[in-house]
Amino acid sequence: MGICCIIYIKIHMRHEVERLTLFISKMGMTERAINEADNEKLIAMVEFVSQHIREFNDEKDYGILQLLKNKCTEKELTVKMCRAIGMYYFYRNNMTFARDKLRLAINKTEEIGRNDLIAAYSSELGLVFFYEHQHILAEVEYKRVEKLLQDIHEPNRNVLFLHYYRYGILHRTLHEYELADNALEKALSYAEEKAEKGFTLMNIGINFELQSNFDKALKCYEKALDTFEKSDYLSKSTVYNNLAELYKAAGDYKKALKHINKAFEYLDNKDASKLFIYFTTYTEIMILLEEPEKALDKFMEMFYHVEDITVYKSLIIEGIDSLAKAVAKDVKLLKKLDTVVAKLIKYTSAENHEYKKELERCLENIRKYM
Repeated sequence: MGICCIIYIKIHMRHEVERLTLFISKMGMTERAINEADNEKLIAMVEFVSQHIREFNDEKDYGILQLLKNKCTEKELTVKMCRAIGMYYFYRNNMTFARDKLRLAINKTEEIGRNDLIAAYSSELGLVFFYEHQHILAEVEYKRVEKLLQDIHEPNRNVLFLHYYRYGILHRTLHEYELADNALEKALSYAEEKAEKGFTLMNIGINFELQSNFDKALKCYEKALDTFEKSDYLSKSTVYNNLAELYKAAGDYKKALKHINKAFEYLDNKDASKLFIYFTTYTEIMILLEEPEKALDKFMEMFYHVEDITVYKSLIIEGIDSLAKAVAKDVKLLKKLDTVVAKLIKYTSAENHEYKKELERCLENIRKYM
């Protein structure tokens, strides 16, 4: 068989996988469908999961992912599923399991010599370390990606975008603002989707804001809002939160309140993680406006919209701590917060020992204030 014919067959197979992937959805990823899948459909399923892993965020999804992994016989498919399970744990906020699975995926990828996949997965491992506040380890992974990219003939644009986007945010966290700006500008050059461009512009704006260059930051935020799709309210809500932070830093608390309320409105309780982040901004604004009781009311209201509280336990603890400090001089509000935390402790199962322990610590602090 000639080389041209082999290339044609490979291209045809790739297009066939892409065609099949279009007809696969999360709803179609059933135990029966996986068990009955032929090799082509199995490949398409793995590709779908790899590209849409964030959609698989329920407890029951783990069984589907594990079954799909067990059905894989090719090393490359097994590697991709191992990485997918790692990112499943990441989106479930289980960083220990995410780290272990991604390391395993990287080790298996090294065995098949796929530097492009090693670069992509090392970048994701760096992201896990970043979320664990292990910035030195995150930087080690990102530097590894930089070296790998030099030897990859045509790196995937999305991998390049994500790498420089993540590296830029790490540099900013380490107060390396010039390096952050360079990395984020590179990310912008590789961004293809409107959401990618919008978030990169927003992060360039945050970089300016942290250097007290409010005019440039404001321009970046406004440009980001114009870049997102008109109907992308979830992404725009993040920008409004940052605009609230900007006006708070500039001392215009009324404008800050207007923008954080806009952030809540656009979020519409669709993302609990963002809800808690915005709440922190809201609390700080209400303290500056000398209305901390409104922050406490907002905190209690939030619990009605969070289905799986244990997933967001670290954010809840942070919220309680910031509220306790905010209302430290108001016994009436402290008693109100005391009731909320005591109820949380009561309904937290014994399995969540560390979380329960942290809640008890919060309650002890509240009572010390009282």
